[in-house]
Amino acid sequence: MNPFWLTDDELSKVSEIIRTGDLINGKNVQEFEHEFSNYIGSRYAIAVNSGTAALHLALLSSGISAGDEVITSPLSFVSTANAALSIGAIPIFSDVNPSTGNIDPFQIKQVISNEVKAIIGVHLYGFPFEVNDIREIAEKNNAVLIEDAAQAIGAEYRGIKVGQLGDIACFSFFATKNLATGEGGMITTNNKEIASKCRVLRSHGSIKKNIHEHLGYNYRMNEISAAIGRIQLTKIEKINSARKQNAKILNDILADNSNLDLPPNSDYIKHVYYRYAVRLHEKISKKRSTILKSLCQSGWNVTKGYSLPIYSQPLYKQLRYRHWLLEKINWPNYEKVFCKNCELLIDTIVELPVDPQLSEESIRKMGELLKKEILKVK
Repeated sequence: MNPFWLTDDELSKVSEIIRTGDLINGKNVQEFEHEFSNYIGSRYAIAVNSGTAALHLALLSSGISAGDEVITSPLSFVSTANAALSIGAIPIFSDVNPSTGNIDPFQIKQVISNEVKAIIGVHLYGFPFEVNDIREIAEKNNAVLIEDAAQAIGAEYRGIKVGQLGDIACFSFFATKNLATGEGGMITTNNKEIASKCRVLRSHGSIKKNIHEHLGYNYRMNEISAAIGRIQLTKIEKINSARKQNAKILNDILADNSNLDLPPNSDYIKHVYYRYAVRLHEKISKKRSTILKSLCQSGWNVTKGYSLPIYSQPLYKQLRYRHWLLEKINWPNYEKVFCKNCELLIDTIVELPVDPQLSEESIRKMGELLKKEILKVK
C-alpha cells in the first residue's frame, strides 16, 4: 500500500528538484508555508522537519522553560510530553474523556496549578478536543494553549479548522499521516512574535547568515519534503473525504453493536479519521488480542493503539532518578499517576485503517470480519 497516496505529480516534482540540485534554500518551503497558512486560516506557518520539532519549538517560542508545568494528555504518542521534558518542563497528565479519548476540561481543573504555563491538547485520531472550554481554562490561568494537531489536518471545531484555535499549533507529516511527506511538520500561529522566534530557532538560532544570537536547532524542512507537501495539500480535502466515506461504511456495518462503541461524532466537529478507533466493551475486551490476530492474519493493519499511557513508559518511571535536571527540579513520581479513563481506553481500543487507498470492498470485508469476530466471543 502506498502510504502517501502518491502519484506521478509528486514523483515528477521530486525528480525535478533532484535534477536542479536545489535540495535546500529553494522556493518550495516558503511556498508550502504560504499555502498551508492559507488552508488553515492562520496568519503564519513555519515548516520544520518533524511534528516533534514543531512541539519543541512551540514550547520554547511561547516562553516555557525549565521547571514550568505543562498539562497534557497521557493518551498520545510520547513526543507530546517529551517535548516538555526536553527543555526541563514538567509534564502534568490530565485524564481524558472516555467517549473521545481527548483531554477533558473537568480533569484539567483537577490538576491545574499556578506553576502551569501551558496546556497541550491532542486532537486524537483526527477528532478535535473541546477547545472552547480548555481555552477558557488556559486564559483564566495565564497558560498558553497549544494544539497537537499531528493527526488532525483538515479537522474542524465549530466551523474553524484546527491550527488556529489555540495560541500555537503543531502538525506532523509523518508517513502515516493524512498529509504525508515521509517526515516533516508545521507550526501555525497568529502571533507574529512566536512565528519569528520559531523561524530563528529552527535554523541554529541564526538571525542572519553565520550570525547566531540564540541557542537553536537544525529543524529546517528540506525542499523535497516541502514539494511533496505542497502537492499533498491540494489533495487533502479529497483524502479526508475518502477517509470519512470509509469510516461511514464501517459505521453502517458496526452500528447497534452492544459490544463496542464507535468513534465519536458531533454536529459541530468535523472528524478526519486518522484512524478509525472503536472501544470494545468489558465483556469482550479480554479477547482483543484474538480479534486483532484474526484481522491481521487476513491482511489488515489493525492495531490496539497506544500500548501504555505516557506516564507508564519506562522513561517516566525512572525520571526522578535520571533526568539531566535531577538536582534542580522536584520531579513527580509518575509511578503513582493513574488516569482511569486513559487506562480503560488503552485496554479496550481497536484501531482500524481507513486510508484512501483501501477499496470499498476491502473496507467492507474488514468491517464484516470484525463484526464476526466480536459475535464469536461468548
